[in-house]
Amino acid sequence: MVRGSLNDHFEVKERVRQATDIVDLIGRYGELRRQGRNWVIRCPWHDDRRPSLQVNPARQSWKCWVCNVGGDVFSFLMKRENLDFPAALRMLAERAGIPIEQLGPSKGGLNRDQKAALLEAMQWAADLYHQHLLHSDEAEAARMYLRDRGLLPPAIEAFRIGYAPDQWSWLLDRANKTGHESKVLKDIGLAQQRDQGGFYDFYRGRLIFPIFDVQNRAISLGGRILPEIAQREETMGRHAAKYINGPETPIYTKSDNLFGLNLVRPAVEKTRHLVIVEGYTDVIMAWQAGLQNVVAVQGTALNERHIRLIRRFADRVTLVLDGDEAGIRRTNEILNLFVAQDMDLRVMVPPEGLDPCDYLLKYSATPFVELLDRAEDALDYKVRVETTGFDPLKDTQRATQALTNILSTIAQTPRSQVLASGQRHLREQQLLARLASRFQVEPWSVSNRLQELRQRQAGQERSYLGLDGPEAPVREPQTTWLDPRKWDWKHLEVLELLVLQPDLVELVVERVPLEWFSDSTSREIYRLYCSCYEDGVAADFAQVSNRTDDPELQNILVSLDELAQEKSQRANLSVEERMTTVLDWFYHEEVKATQRQTRAQLEENKFDEDQELAQLQALIHMERQRQGIRPTREE
Repeated sequence: MVRGSLNDHFEVKERVRQATDIVDLIGRYGELRRQGRNWVIRCPWHDDRRPSLQVNPARQSWKCWVCNVGGDVFSFLMKRENLDFPAALRMLAERAGIPIEQLGPSKGGLNRDQKAALLEAMQWAADLYHQHLLHSDEAEAARMYLRDRGLLPPAIEAFRIGYAPDQWSWLLDRANKTGHESKVLKDIGLAQQRDQGGFYDFYRGRLIFPIFDVQNRAISLGGRILPEIAQREETMGRHAAKYINGPETPIYTKSDNLFGLNLVRPAVEKTRHLVIVEGYTDVIMAWQAGLQNVVAVQGTALNERHIRLIRRFADRVTLVLDGDEAGIRRTNEILNLFVAQDMDLRVMVPPEGLDPCDYLLKYSATPFVELLDRAEDALDYKVRVETTGFDPLKDTQRATQALTNILSTIAQTPRSQVLASGQRHLREQQLLARLASRFQVEPWSVSNRLQELRQRQAGQERSYLGLDGPEAPVREPQTTWLDPRKWDWKHLEVLELLVLQPDLVELVVERVPLEWFSDSTSREIYRLYCSCYEDGVAADFAQVSNRTDDPELQNILVSLDELAQEKSQRANLSVEERMTTVLDWFYHEEVKATQRQTRAQLEENKFDEDQELAQLQALIHMERQRQGIRPTREE
């Protein structure tokens, strides 16, 4: 029997899982090759002459159908390195830069109820600020500012923009009346504590931009001060920041979220192209103009954890930055990160010194999209920037440093990945030839220098994973064959439909008791969905998988998803119609089973006269329900 266990620290596990890109992890054990939207690699657990282990970046899962093994980043590392779950969790946490002490119980740790209370308070505040913007007379200046900026009501509603009055305790006063404690508001960054005691509102006289995670939960706020309030502060000798961002809290980490991703995620998953801008209004204006793939970072530089999040949804990224010196410096700082992750990065600088919001207002979306389509490849951009402002033939010191900087960036892409892609290999050779010509050196010397840099980096690969010892031996899989296609068709159908449309979990849980799943394996899978429903979290693949560290259950979840996607392409009915049909079957069969049991008990005279009458009435009622007969008014 397969047993699944709910992890006591599943919040930490989810944070580590989100910070770990499965393509990057598995790619460090061999040569990955693109196959449609997925990747394939030779499976280490059987004689795999043609790559058969599939890696799904959108779902962050892996599967070898020959071995019938699969799962997530944890199960791969456990199986590949012969580790138990705690060891795999700690290894990936160290790699992601998440402090080890957070993995154990801590005095300041949150349980599920505590986190739910913080999320509820944040959602309440975001809704309150939004309604105040829409309906309050004192928010007229804020509404006028938004109109002047060209932001229309649909965008204001979609992004839930709000307004915080220029008062010291507006939010706190309302919180006291609704049961939200001041300390809770402080814990999520909405209030601050006075030196002399008490609290005051953190956001005052500002437009409010709620920040949502990919599950559409409000987790923080950003604030933009109104111009007239900023001017008043200046005249009084005080400086007020134009934008302020919420601090990191138990429910919000800046590097794990992107502003607007919750709204554009479906479109980005289809196009696999993400555009990153700098400001909230840039994102909102782009969305308003019909661009459904624009997001922004939030109060921190784009970093490796952002890129791991991005890789889940996109393969190509266009970075839109100001053309000033700071923008150039930021591009150089993050370019190595993208190259190391083998992502297609482009750089676009809007003309005339305009930011994306102002450019879209002035010229509309069409020319902006054309600029994005012509965005410069990031490596070409780096070559141009590094070789600008000096003569390589005269200033040999600067030339040597510039060439080393460029080659160091190119070396971030491992040689194995370059050779795996003929197009990438050709592009690299062309780039090296251009560099040799630009710096007036022999092509072989440029190639040799690149090889040296790659060899130096290759020696760091295993230490990057924390695997300093010899590589773990390849072992044959010992997984029991657990094929969902052998389950009762109703159980398989329900679970496949939950995979396709997780928001149906409420309907299913209310109508299908856990005990109806007679097969132990399907019952354990269904138990995971019930757990998500009970805790009020989205029952998507990531959340369900996160609630077990049993490799076999995770393998089955991957199989379910694959089977569900394949069947959905052949189905003539919608997901909702299929769910209605299978739930009716569940009900009818259970009714018939109950009727058979009751009739047998009646025949054996196991009831007294009153009990017998009640059982007969129940049989009649169930039969009428099964046939769709509604009760009469007299009944």
